[in-house]
This record gives sequence, structure tokens and C-alpha cells, in this order.
Amino acid sequence: MFRLSLLLFGLAALCSPLLWWAAYEGPPQLPIRAHTKATADVAGTPLEAPQCIGCGDARHLTRRLNENEFRELMRSYAAQPAEGGSALDALCYYGPQASFMLDTLGGCGVDLPRLERLRAELRRDHVYFSVRVIDENGVERLTLKNSYTPLDANVHHHLTATRNVPPCEISGTLKRVGLHHIWARF
Repeated sequence: MFRLSLLLFGLAALCSPLLWWAAYEGPPQLPIRAHTKATADVAGTPLEAPQCIGCGDARHLTRRLNENEFRELMRSYAAQPAEGGSALDALCYYGPQASFMLDTLGGCGVDLPRLERLRAELRRDHVYFSVRVIDENGVERLTLKNSYTPLDANVHHHLTATRNVPPCEISGTLKRVGLHHIWARF
């Protein structure tokens, strides 16, 4: 039993989450426990500051994006292919800060279709998260399918779809670090 418990916890901690971006604003989701506190620095730029301590929260704050860096990223974004590049990745990483600067400083000469795409990407604030834990005999022991999960929030997921193991909970944070990249800590 100890070996199975150790295996399950190890797999849950190291599992690769399957993430699906929300393509639309869907119906209201079931409430989940998420602990966040929005703060702003002296310049009024929003910063992410999780409130919950422990539970996979390691206070991974996003470095402050200054005005010169933002303008340079916008110039690069305008020059890169429309489908994306390193500048769009960086702007997605900065998320709320990039959105704030876009509203404050404007589009910095970027054409309207690209600005709309950037705004659409910066509005993405959640993913659908799935976990599947399989033991050494190939038996699926725990599953969580397509659970609505906000980004940059410490979230607790209750895994009730279990097979011969007690229900358990995983908690952690998902952070967007690029256009198609999510960082997970559980």
C-alpha cells in the first residue's frame, strides 16, 4: 500500500497536465477554491501576488515590465510573422502587465488585426486541466477531466474519480509563460 501511495503521489506531482484553452466565454463554472490577491506596484502596474501559502504556491511573481521593454516588444511583435514569435510569447508571459500597458500606452504603431489578436490572447485567463494517474500495473487509479482552472491562482482540485484508492486532492498553480506554454507547479 505504501508503494502504491508513493507512486500515486509521485505521479500526481510529476504528471504532465493536458490543457485546453477556452475558446469562448462559456457558461458559469462550478466554484473552485482559488486564492489570489491582485496588487499593483508604485507605477500602478498590476502584479500577481498569490495569497495562499503552501499548496504548491512558491510566489513566482512575474518580473516588472517597464515601458521601454514594452515598446521594444511591440516593435518586435509588429515585425514578426502574424502567427506568432518570441515577442508575442513574451507579451503573453507578462499577461496583465502587458494588457495594462497596452491600454495605457496604446498599440505603439502595431496594425489593428495584430492588436486584436494580442488583446484576445491577453484576455485568456483560464485553462481546462486534466490529470490521469496510472499505477505500475497499468490500472487507472485517479482521473480529473477538463477541470476549469484559472491562471495565476492557487487552486485545489478534488479527484473523486478514483479506483480502489481514497478520494484525494491536488493543489497548485498554472501560469502562462508563452503563447502555447503553461508552467505548472503542483
